[in-house]
Amino acid sequence: MGTRAFWACHVFATVRCVREIWEHCFGRRLPWFFKDPDAPRLEIIPRAESANAWSSEGFLEFGYLLDRRRRPAWLCENFDVVAHETGHLILKSVIGNPTNAKKTLDYRAHEEAAADLVAVVACLHFDEVVRRLLRNTKGRLFSRNLLSRLGEEGRRSQIRADAAYDKHGFSKPFSGGAFDLFVEIYERHLVRHGAIPAALARRSRSAVATALAGLARDAVHRRFRRLRRAFAEHFVGAEETFRQALGEARDDFARLLARTWDRTSVRDFPGRGPAYAGVVTNMLAADRAVTGGRYGEIIRKAFRQRGIVPSGRRA
Repeated sequence: MGTRAFWACHVFATVRCVREIWEHCFGRRLPWFFKDPDAPRLEIIPRAESANAWSSEGFLEFGYLLDRRRRPAWLCENFDVVAHETGHLILKSVIGNPTNAKKTLDYRAHEEAAADLVAVVACLHFDEVVRRLLRNTKGRLFSRNLLSRLGEEGRRSQIRADAAYDKHGFSKPFSGGAFDLFVEIYERHLVRHGAIPAALARRSRSAVATALAGLARDAVHRRFRRLRRAFAEHFVGAEETFRQALGEARDDFARLLARTWDRTSVRDFPGRGPAYAGVVTNMLAADRAVTGGRYGEIIRKAFRQRGIVPSGRRA
């Protein structure tokens, strides 16, 4: 590590890895969206003298963040950041890349959330990430953990825009709803494998769902401690079953996202009306096509808790 050769190799390998994972999820090749005859290939700049990471037409560029000692921490060494920026290119290639004047806040914010989700799915293909995640959480993913923090490094690497046009902040309801959906799918697989009882899965809720129940802070903390202990008891001796359930949930979630984005276009982000309504409508349609509607109820619940409801149309 720490050499130009390593940086170049790491960034190239990460981009290839993330793209191949998502081509498998989509079931097809994903050609890049840019069509500049003077730049037919993606240019990757592993180390740039800027406090940022960028993706744009035909290139990826990675700068640095300053650590506590004000030394540069090069973003090209961070798998999450590289996967996130690659996610931007994938989303533009699938959904479309309108001119800047036509990129609404909804469009930009959804792309930020989607790039985080691209990184989450990619990271879950590594055994060591899965092992650490499950052992640190004892299998309860409705918690502050490695996955729920993914994307924060990428967001910190961005120069923030004016608060009134904060695409990163506006992306959180969608990414949060999608993360809750993923955990709900995972817990359904745990129940199916007999790793946890259905009653425990019904009691397990996200922080947002718990807050909506109107419980006092102390009651929330007690509830979360009890749930963590309950998951820990079932996790002992069943780590392999939890790992299998997580892998199945990852694959279900990734296929659902891919089919959703295949149905989504720039027209689903008009910049008026309820935010993300078109995407959630497409997700429900994708679920009907892929699973026969198995996850429709939890899709609606996960996004409704964040004020996101599907549009009236049937995709």
